[in-house]
Order: sequence, then C-alpha cells, then structure tokens
Amino acid sequence: MFDIFSAKDPQKALQKANEYIEDGRAGSAIKVLENNLTGGDDSFDLYLNLARLYFGIEERGRAVEILRQAKSIIPSKTNEIVTLLSELYYQHASIDSADFLMQLNIEQQGYGEINKVLRQLSDREIKLLLTRYDKLKQSIDNKRVVSKKDFENVLILTSLRFFVDESEKASEAIDSMIGVDIYSKQLLRWAEVIARERYNDWHAGLLLMRIQMVNQNFEGAITIAQRISEKFAESIDSLIAIISLAKPPEDLETTYTKFLTDLYIKKGDPNASIDLLTSLLEKDAKKADDVIKGLRELERINPKDLKILYALGDTYVKANRISLAIGEFDKILEIDQAQYEKVIQKYKDAFNVEPNNPHVIDGLVKAYLSQNEIDSAVDIIDAAYKADPGLLDEYIINLNTILEKNLNNARALYFLGLCYAHKGDHENALVILENLLANEEFKYVYNATEEICKEKPDDLQYLNLRAKSMIMLGEEKNALSLLNDYLKQAPDKTAALLPALDMIISKHPKLSKIIIPIYEQFRKKDPFVAELTLARAYAFTGEYEKSVNIFERLFTDEEHRDVTKRALIEVIREKSKAVPLLLAAARIFMREGEVEIATQFFKTAQMVDPKAFFEIVDEFYDALKTFPKDREVRTLLVDTFYDRKLWDRVIEESKRAIDVFGREAQYFNLKLGQSLVEKGNLSDAVRPLMLSLDGAEDYSEVVIESLDKIININKSNVPAHFARGRALSKARRINEAVKEYLLTVRILPARAEYVYEELKTLSSKAMANPPIIFAMGSVEVILEKYEDAIKHLLQSCELDVTLVKRVIPLFEKLINVASSPLLEFAMAKVYHLANLGSLAVKYYIKAQADERTYREPAISEMKKICAENPGDVESHKGLAEIYFNYNDLEDSLDLVNDVYKSNTKENKWVKNFISSILYKDQQHIPSYYLLADVFLNEKEHKKAAEIYKKLIEISPTETTKVINILDDFKDKSGDILLCLANFHKDVGDISKAIKLFDELFAIDTSFAEAIIYQIKVILKKNAKMAEAYLLAIKIFDFQKEYERAVEAIKHVKELMPDNEEIILKEGHIYYEMGEVEKAIKLYTELLGKTKNRKAIYRLIKKTRKQYFNEKIGMIKGDEDKDRLERANIYLLMNKLSMTGKELQFIPQNNFSIKQHTLLKAKLYLKRNRPLNALEMMKTLPVDEETACVYADIYETMGSYEAAAMVLRQIDIEGMAQRIASDEKLAQDRRLAKGRYFIEGRS
Repeated sequence: MFDIFSAKDPQKALQKANEYIEDGRAGSAIKVLENNLTGGDDSFDLYLNLARLYFGIEERGRAVEILRQAKSIIPSKTNEIVTLLSELYYQHASIDSADFLMQLNIEQQGYGEINKVLRQLSDREIKLLLTRYDKLKQSIDNKRVVSKKDFENVLILTSLRFFVDESEKASEAIDSMIGVDIYSKQLLRWAEVIARERYNDWHAGLLLMRIQMVNQNFEGAITIAQRISEKFAESIDSLIAIISLAKPPEDLETTYTKFLTDLYIKKGDPNASIDLLTSLLEKDAKKADDVIKGLRELERINPKDLKILYALGDTYVKANRISLAIGEFDKILEIDQAQYEKVIQKYKDAFNVEPNNPHVIDGLVKAYLSQNEIDSAVDIIDAAYKADPGLLDEYIINLNTILEKNLNNARALYFLGLCYAHKGDHENALVILENLLANEEFKYVYNATEEICKEKPDDLQYLNLRAKSMIMLGEEKNALSLLNDYLKQAPDKTAALLPALDMIISKHPKLSKIIIPIYEQFRKKDPFVAELTLARAYAFTGEYEKSVNIFERLFTDEEHRDVTKRALIEVIREKSKAVPLLLAAARIFMREGEVEIATQFFKTAQMVDPKAFFEIVDEFYDALKTFPKDREVRTLLVDTFYDRKLWDRVIEESKRAIDVFGREAQYFNLKLGQSLVEKGNLSDAVRPLMLSLDGAEDYSEVVIESLDKIININKSNVPAHFARGRALSKARRINEAVKEYLLTVRILPARAEYVYEELKTLSSKAMANPPIIFAMGSVEVILEKYEDAIKHLLQSCELDVTLVKRVIPLFEKLINVASSPLLEFAMAKVYHLANLGSLAVKYYIKAQADERTYREPAISEMKKICAENPGDVESHKGLAEIYFNYNDLEDSLDLVNDVYKSNTKENKWVKNFISSILYKDQQHIPSYYLLADVFLNEKEHKKAAEIYKKLIEISPTETTKVINILDDFKDKSGDILLCLANFHKDVGDISKAIKLFDELFAIDTSFAEAIIYQIKVILKKNAKMAEAYLLAIKIFDFQKEYERAVEAIKHVKELMPDNEEIILKEGHIYYEMGEVEKAIKLYTELLGKTKNRKAIYRLIKKTRKQYFNEKIGMIKGDEDKDRLERANIYLLMNKLSMTGKELQFIPQNNFSIKQHTLLKAKLYLKRNRPLNALEMMKTLPVDEETACVYADIYETMGSYEAAAMVLRQIDIEGMAQRIASDEKLAQDRRLAKGRYFIEGRS
C-alpha cells in the first residue's frame, strides 16, 4: 500500500497514479495525486491528471476547481489548461467548466471561442451565468478604478447578452468600458469578433463603429455605419445619435456630414439635415459647394419644403450665386404666397449685393406684383436705373410687366418712356409721354423731357412736349421763352409750335401781346391757320367781338368750314360762359340746320344769361315753322317757359307738342301735368301725369312729387292715389306702391278689379315680391277669389315672415266663411312660421285627415317643425299619430323615441303608444327594444327582462344585440344579470354566463336556486365545465348543503387535479361539516406540494387552533377518558404545561395506563428529554400504537438504525419512506466515523 505519510514526491505520485488508473482504481489514483500536490511547477501534471480523474468520476466542479488552482500557481501554462479544459468541456459541458473556459478565452483574447462554449449550455445554465455576471457588473458600477478582471467580466456579460439576442442590453453593459483608454485595443479586437459573428445584428455593428471611433479609425467606422444604414432601417436613430457626436478629422468631415444628412433624410427629418449643413457652412465657408450639393439632394426629395428652399437660397447668396438664389426664392413664392414678406426681404438682401443683377430685379418685380404692390415694383426699377442705367432691355420688360397690372401707373410710364428714348425708340417714347400729358401727369413729362432734351436739344417733338408740360405746371413764361428761343433759330417751325402757343394764351392771356405778333407774322405763310389761331387768341383774351367776327368770316369759307366749327367748339369748351360765343355758335349751327347742337348752345347761353333767350327766340319760332317735328326746339321752348313760370304758355306749347308727337309726347305730358298742378287744375293734371309714366324715360319721381301736391290738397282723390301707385311702381318703390294700391281699394272697393290688374302687372316686373303677393291676396279676398287668395297670402308669408301677423287675421276670418283643406294646410304653415307649433300641428293633422293628398306635404312640414324644435313634444306626438294611422310604424316609433329622449316624463304615453304598435304588429322588433329601454330607465328591470325574453322568443337572431345592450347597461340588477347570463348560456358563451351567475350570486343570494337550476342545465350539456361546479360549490357552501358541495368538489378534482384552491375549498367544507381531521389531512398533504408553504402552514395552524379550541370547549368531564383526550389536544396545541396538568392523575384501567404512558413519553420528547421518554416507554411493548413513539425517541437521540429497526419490525403501512430515510442517516453516520479515523480525527 502507498505510504501516505511519507514526503511528497510529485513524480513518483504521478507514476503511482498512472498505475492505479491502468488497474481501474481511479479513487486510489485521486488520493495519491491529492496527497502529493505542492505549490510549485513540478505539480502541474498532477493538477492536469487530477482534473481528468475528477471529470471521469463526474465530479466536474472539483475538476474545474483544481484547474483554477493550477492556473493560479502556474499562470505561464494557461494554454495547456485551456486545451485540457476545452477537451473535457466538449466531452461533457457544465456551467462551472463553461464559466472558467470563457474566462480563460477572454484573458487569452480568444474571443471567437466564446460562442462555441455557450452553444453547449442549456437555456437554464445560460440564465444562471447571466445572473452571476449581472451581479458582478453591479459591483463594478460602484468602483472608481476598473481592474482588468472587471473589464474581462464585463466582456463575458456582454458576450452572454449578445448570445441570447439581448443586443440592446449588451450594448448598455459594455458602454462604460468604451471610454477606458487602457482597454481600447483589446475592446476593439473583441468587438470585431462580435460584429463578425453577429453580422446581421446592427447593435453589434454599431458597437464596433463606436469603438473604432474611440480608436480614431473614423474611416472604418463610417464604412460600418453606411452598411448598417443600408441594411437596417430601424438603426437610423441610433446612428444619428452616434454620428452627431463624432469628431472626425477634417478630411472626413464632409463625408460624415453628408452621411448624417442622408440619415436625416431617410428618417424623414429634413430640418435636422438643414441645420447640420448650415452649421457646416458657418464653420467653413469653403464647404459651400458641399453644402449646396447636400441641400440640392434634400430639395430633390422634398421639392416643396420651404425650409430647404430657404436654406439653399441663403447658401447661394453666401456663395455669391445670386441668380441661383433668386430661382429658389421664386420657387418659395410659387409654393406658398404667405411667405411673401420673408421672401421679399431675401430679394432685398440679394438686391443690396447686386443691384444690377437682372434676375434679382425680375424676381423682386414679380414678387411685388404678385401682391399688387405696384409702387414697390416701380421703386425697384427706380433704384436699379439709378445704379445702372444701361440695362434698358431688362427695365423695359419689367416695366411692361408692371403696366400689364396697372396701365395708368405714371411712374412706370415715366421710366418706360425714358428707357425707350435712351434706347432710340422715340416713337414709343413720344406715345408714352403724350399719354402722360393727357393723363395730367405733367411733372413726369417735364422731368422726362428735361433729361431727354439734354441729349436731343433740337428735337422739336420733345421740345413741344416739354413746353406743354411747363405750361400745365404754371410756367407759361418759361415755356414761351423756350419756344421763342427755338423760333429765333428755326422760324420755319412755327406751325409745329402753334398748339403750344395756343395753350400759353389759354392759360396766360396776358402773354398774348408776345404771341399775337407771331400769329400775324405767320399769316403770310398760312392765312387760314393764322386767322383761326387769332380768333382763338381773341376769345381767350376776352375780345369776343373780334373773335366772333373772325369765326363768322372763316365760316363763309366752304373748304375750311368743318375745321372752323371744331375750333369754335373747342374755344367754347374752354370759355363755356362766353355768351357772345355761345349765341354765335347757336346761330351758325341753326343756319346749318343742326338744330340739336344749336339748342345746346342756346340753353347754355340762357343759363349763363337768361336775357339771351329773347335775342334768339324769333329764330327758334322760324325753325319750328321749318321743322315742326323738331323735338329739341319744342323742348327748349317749353323748358324756357316753364323755368320762367309762364304756365299758360307751357300748357299751350305742351298741348301743341302732344298733338304733334302723339304717343311719343311723354315729356310734354309731364310738363303739361306739372303746369296744371301749379296752376291749380288738380283733377285735369292726373291724366297727363299718368300718361307721362308711359315711355322710355323715367319721370316717376317728378310725377310722384306732383301727385303728392294733389293728395296733400285732396286726400280722397282716388285717381291721384291710383296714379301715385303706378308712379311708385315705375320708381321701383314697390312697398310704397303696394300700400298706395291697398289704400285705393280701401277708399273705393269698386276699384279692386283695376288695382288687381295693376298688381298683376307689377308682380310680372318684380317676381317673388312679398308685399305685392300679399296685396294680390288681400284684393283676391275682396274679389272672392279664395283659392288664389289663400295661395298668394301663404306665399307672401313664406317669402317674408313679418307678414304673418297680417295674414293670420285674414285666414282666421276666412276659415269661418270658406273652410277647406287648402285653407287648413295654409293656416298650419302660417302658424308654423309664427312659431305657434301646437296650432300648426292641429291644422296639419286636420288637413291631411280631410284630404289624402295633403298627407305627404303635412308629414314633410311637421318633420320641419320637429327638426326645428327637437324638444317640442306635441309636434312629435302629432307626426307619430299620422305615421301610425297610415301604418308607417318605423317612422312613428322613431318619433316616439324622440319624444321619450326629450322628455322622460312622457313615459306613460310612450308605453301606451308602443303597446298600440305591438297590438298592430306583434313582430315589430324595434318596438320591443324601445319598450325594454323605457323599463330599464324606470328601473323596472324584471319587466325589461321579460320584454327581452319575449323579443328573443320572436326573433332568436336578436340575441347577440340584446346581449350587447345588457352588457353595456351599467346598473345591472339581479333580474338583469340573471337574464343576461341565460342569454349568454343560450348562445353558447358558457364561461361568460357562469361569470355573470357568479356576479349575480355575489350581489343577491336570493337567486341561488335559480342559478343552481341553470348550472344543472349547463352541466347536462357539458359535464366537464369546471367553472360551473366551482360556482355550485360556492352556493352549496352558502346554503350549508355540504354533502352536495363535497359531491361537486369530487367532479372538479377529476377535471382539475392538484388544484390548490380546490383542495383548500374541500378542506374548508370538511371543516364546516365538523370533519376537521379530514380538513387538516388535506392541508397537510397540500403542504408537501405547494410553493406557498407559509400560507398553507398558517391555514393549517389556524384550522387546528380553531378545531382544538372547539374540542376543548366540548370536553367538560374529569374522567380518565376526558382528561386523556384534553391532554392529547393540549399536546397537539403545544401547550405543554396544560398537558402536564391534565396528566397529573393515576389511570384506573389498562387502556388509560397505556394512553397515559404514551402521552407522558410524547411530553418528554416535546421538552427535549428523550432519555426520560425512553425510560417511560420501557413498560410498553412495541406495537402499531407505540412503534412510532419509539422511533421518534430513537431519532431524537440520533439512533437512526434503532428507529428503522422498530418501524420495520411492526411493518406499519406508509412507513417505507421513513424507514429508508432513517437507514440512510445511519449509514452516513457510519461513513463519517470512518473518515474521521482516516484523517486522524476523533
């Protein structure tokens, strides 16, 4: 035998162990190796072989532990340990060996082996490892300094998290290590392995990217980021967060920025991209091209995003690409005109940079014009022109665009004229300046010609315009000086300047002294023109006689007669109060037969000077003889006499004119009537005044004025009232006309027919005019045209509600005279318009009852009343009655529902009405619903339930709908719950039905028998419905029908074996039945199975205590039997002192002696005095009753073999497990004694 007490020799021990191994004596080999281990390198092979042996005998934990010792003693041979452990581990994986193997691989940076190791473990083992390393991580979190071991533990935890696909938690776990510089390289190598193994896990890629950034490998990081973003859309947010914080070198900054922009685009967040690009530009202006490129890409994706367009435009401005910037700003305005103010400011900023940029000018002009800011657009042209006058074509294009908006804008025309002149397009320039002059924009013409004349001082056309503008500005002297200077150099150009000279005289007659000699001089060249200008000059200077003489003389010249006429007329326009000129013109045109023109001149002269009439009146009478039908002459005569209040002459001339013109003498009838009124012939005046209303001209206001004078004198003048009504009609004063016609009828009813015809005529001119229609109806009542009267009166009210108050009395009077369905219907509508709903309903019902054709109109109108007044109960009731009478039960029920909703106090009427519907049609489903709803709201739940039952009897398909209604009903009573549960049962939703039965029983136990009955029905269909049995148990328990409860529990236990709640319930039932032992037995059995042992134990304890207290209370005697029974109970309750007191007596018979002895022995055991107990038991033989007590004593003393022998001797049923346990304990004690001997311990 190997000497275990000799000096340790690893080599010999290894040799001896190998011999033992060859002989198959692994235990001896292990002892040899264990006893020869040293702390030096020479024991390394012993450790390895010992690990193999432990592993072979399945003590793998010890194998791992021995390798850990070897690693700590000889760390230089870690590779050999890894090799061996890997070999052993892949033969049989265990959690201990996996843990150590991972630690070794992490230490050796063999990161690729970790997943191989983990794949050998079960899910439970991996969870245990995760728990262990999570705890280690928590302890690391509180450390200020992280050791290498801590770092390696975190790597293992992270690897575990990745392995179980908890990538996010893995990233969180390693996060604190990423910034630790000393581990950065090692961390990078680990991350590369993880990312390679988990190629399709973007969290792993993201982690590698972050670690590469820490290691300054920004190029590799961006490559990974690009791959992740392309492959995993859900990684965008995380990538943005990381890339945003990155600080790459300058050469990669653009790449990172572009990538980040692309990320924001993919995310749908262009705003962030814009901010990023603009910040890049702020940092380095040289990056403008890159920023523009990025923004243009954003614009391509979001072409209507204003922020992008603004950013791109601003960037173009900063890059001095103004034209491109303007293009972007134009796009903004096209998209959103509300951006006008902001865009205008951008344009202005660009304009300040390049005021001569055509694109900027064009953009600004168009922007202003889009908002109709014409002046602002012109201001831009003004500023641009001052900055650079050379862009003439651009200015012309933009000015024409402005003028398309406002053709008469003087400033735009001014600049356009200047631009055309400077460009050499004098034709257009002159047209524009002449238009400005015609539009009295003299200052613009003056400024423009001043500038142009500097370049072209000898241009006669511009000079003429300049002179005219100076004249109109009050600078006649300067204008004359300008023209004189020119004429001195070019006297042959006098003809061209005559208009300007003529203007000077017209504006400043005193300058005629200088100008007339020029005209005299010009007579030699052109006598007629000179004479004409002289005639005009004399007229302007007030020398009318000279002027008239010249005009008279020139008029004799046939060739120039028309020119002379025009010149005379032009002079008169400017000298409109020159009577001599006016009379001269009148005579000239009168001689020419142009009476109309002559009359106008005469009238004007007469207005200026009334005496002028008598100078020419004879000539007018001569004209009348020649032209008797000349209306102008006669009109002039009549007007002149009228103005002078010569009434007889007016009457005379008017009558002559009426004779001449007949029906076309409208004006003369007017003057005749007016003159008769003024003279006092009132009755004679009415007819001509009325006739003056017929014709093309509208003299109605004048006629009304004259008729008012008549009526003021004689208010009973019926013809005047009638005529006034017609005049008011002509004047479109309809309301007044109607009043006048009605007044006429009231004064003289015999005139009703005439008035009626006038009203018909008036109504054809003013369609749908309420007052006219009302008047027609009123007159029709007088004429007894009742049907038409009713229609018209009703129509007038429909068009104008204010007429209702006037129509109602007429209808109420008419109903007594000529009642009819039409009148009843019309009255109903009028009452409706007057908001008298009850009366309206009454007459609608009456009308449709009297005549069937009014049924639908009456219903339609009553619907309107109901819609307008949802709370008007009577209207709803009335309409419901109409529908009901015509068997329209659906609509009638809807109205009944509306009545009920608006006023629940109508419930009695509602129930009666629904009953009427059901009497007509017992199958009318909606009525049942409404009736049930009424009962529910009245809290008549039993009746509601009966209605629902009846409904389902009639139509079983309604069950689901009824269930939904009752499910939603909040305040469920017992009747409703019972009803609802039965419905659920009927549709096969047994679980829901049972829940409702349970709820019903909880709120009202009086339904117990009804529920039990339904449970029986359920169990007949499905005897395996455990929930039904459970509810029955609850009810039987409440009813104290424990036998039925026990029977139900048996069925449940078959369906749900080992259910703790059922066992507890069964124990409770037994307890209630008084069978406490059964209850405690059940609880005790459950104690060995349940996870919640404490709760069951407390229940047992409570049950026992209650039971024992009840038993103690029941045992009252002092006989041996009573005292022994009480002692036994006190012992069970662990009340030892009370047990001792009860046993202080001398038993009288053998049974009592045995029981007394057993109880005393148990008491000694309870007091931990086993020897006293054994001494007490010596008098008793071993039998079924005493064997367990003997065994208890021996077990307490530690004599397990004796305890097992006693129990085996009697062979008590159910003791096999206890016997086996005692025998095992006895064997363990023997083995322990043997080990103590070998190790030298006692």
